[in-house]
Amino acid sequence: MQNRLATLLKTIFLPSLSTMPGWRNGIREGLKILCPQGLVGPSPTPGTMNAADIKIPRDVKAYSEDGRPAIGELYAAYLELGNSPGFVVEKIYDRIYSEPEKTLPVIAVKTLEAGKSIWVISGIHGEEPAGPVAIARNIKIFIELAKKGIPLIVLPLCNPAGYARNWRYLFDKKNYDKGRSIGDSDHLIPDEKNSSMPHLPEPSNHDSEIFTEWIVKTASVYPPLIVIDLHEDDPETILDPTESLRFPHSTYVYSHGELGAGDPIAKEIVKILKKNNHKLAPDGAETRFGEKIVGGIISGAKDYSVDHLLSSREIFYKGKKIAGPSAKSVVVVETLTEGPGMSFENRIKTHGEILDSLERFWGMAGGQAIKP
Repeated sequence: MQNRLATLLKTIFLPSLSTMPGWRNGIREGLKILCPQGLVGPSPTPGTMNAADIKIPRDVKAYSEDGRPAIGELYAAYLELGNSPGFVVEKIYDRIYSEPEKTLPVIAVKTLEAGKSIWVISGIHGEEPAGPVAIARNIKIFIELAKKGIPLIVLPLCNPAGYARNWRYLFDKKNYDKGRSIGDSDHLIPDEKNSSMPHLPEPSNHDSEIFTEWIVKTASVYPPLIVIDLHEDDPETILDPTESLRFPHSTYVYSHGELGAGDPIAKEIVKILKKNNHKLAPDGAETRFGEKIVGGIISGAKDYSVDHLLSSREIFYKGKKIAGPSAKSVVVVETLTEGPGMSFENRIKTHGEILDSLERFWGMAGGQAIKP
């Protein structure tokens, strides 16, 4: 312990004492020495593995007041998919759920076939359960897509501790400044005003550092053609406060891909939302972030999210600017958590219909199967 403490002090105080970056980097490296298992949870143990080797604590009790199933039920379905022919499970890292260090794995299920792919993401925010449940209920859709030679990356529950607690963010229930998101990609995406540098010099949190590193590496082997990110939102906060009074219970989708508001996949998803009684915000309405909605779609958003990352043509990686994932179509779905007809079952059904359209979306984007 004395040796570790001495190394810690040298690491923090010796380098670049006169500069803020030197202090920050020294503290960062010092904490790694003091806490070798990381600030958030155990060190990442990435790698493909048998689904049977993924361990889920039996005594994790998920928030259930909104009708969401126990988290173990979701993992059982995801691991069933991972055990299916042509699929493999990869553990990205373990996320601490409670003390003393009970953890929940953040996993990906992917096809053995790589190449241009469909990516499905869900559960970035823990209080948005419909997407993770829809994936669990519809694993046959992914099995059929794989049989047709369509490469897949499925990230079904990116914030499992948030799902269990009903917390939006990693470290706080609702407050982003305290909570942070697993999808924060500011340290990888060029700044909107100065593209010669990333928006932020360092990751906003340890979880997003691990998660986005995995995203970048995986996208080099499974380049995303289509990304569907399943979200939900509170109708009272989804729009600008003034707009919420004028257009109650209204929603929209984000289109981050190169086609923007003209993306035919985004337009088809808008149709699915309408069909399932989701009222779309009218043209010209704005979100609480000042983003304008046209045809139920927001395009060109610079939010430095994982969706923004997957659509980026250029990114920063290990201090260098490199080609980004450049997904053609990146659509973020936002179903409403409350409002007329917005039962939990209806929201799950809406997400399920979007998943059931993936093969059609693949054709619309010009995707080619790896095998007949």
